[in-house]
Amino acid sequence: MSSETEELQVFLKQWRNGLRERQVAHFQLSANYARYSTWLGSGAAVFAAIVGTSIISGLEKGGDQAGRIVFALLSLLSALLAALQTFLDYPKRSHEHNAAAVEFGHLRRECEIILTRNDAVEMRKRAEELRAAWGDAEKRAPSLLQTTLNRVRAEAQASASIPPRDSPTGGQLTGTTGLE
Repeated sequence: MSSETEELQVFLKQWRNGLRERQVAHFQLSANYARYSTWLGSGAAVFAAIVGTSIISGLEKGGDQAGRIVFALLSLLSALLAALQTFLDYPKRSHEHNAAAVEFGHLRRECEIILTRNDAVEMRKRAEELRAAWGDAEKRAPSLLQTTLNRVRAEAQASASIPPRDSPTGGQLTGTTGLE
């Protein structure tokens, strides 16, 4: 293998790591937004059900002043949660981050395929195509918070003690106990 090919492989491994970080970060944000949507929607539904039940049961007719105030506040909270759910549009955000994660995963796999090549000219050509596709993906993808990327990087570095698949041990644990 030529030194140019080795240099390209080092470079492409860095790209693979960057693509993986973006894939994981977008998947995490997609899951978070889906969870937020569920919690907001559930809260709005529960409070609306409580208020609706109190109205049907006639609490307003015979209830005391404190009961009316509590149910009025629950009604306002229910409306607020429903408005937040509409305004924040967590389902759309979740979908956008999921689509970005899938796209970055595809690009990461393409990068891994390029890494299997031994021809520097072909690797350089495909790397240039990958660079252009990555740029397009970044333009389409929703924004990532730097804190999210930093957390994903820290998690990846913490798990770096496990040899990657392209390590000299082939990603297999050495020794009989796996602790050597």
